Amino acid sequence: MAPVAYFALGISAVISYHLLKCFKQEKMLKKPGESK
Repeated sequence: MAPVAYFALGISAVISYHLLKCFKQEKMLKKPGESK
């Protein structure tokens, strides 16, 4: 049970980190055409 919880925690952390990075990059670039 513990490993699964840690796994989910890690995945959620990675997802939130990527979302934050993409959001910050989009705000900085302000170029909707380049979304990759």
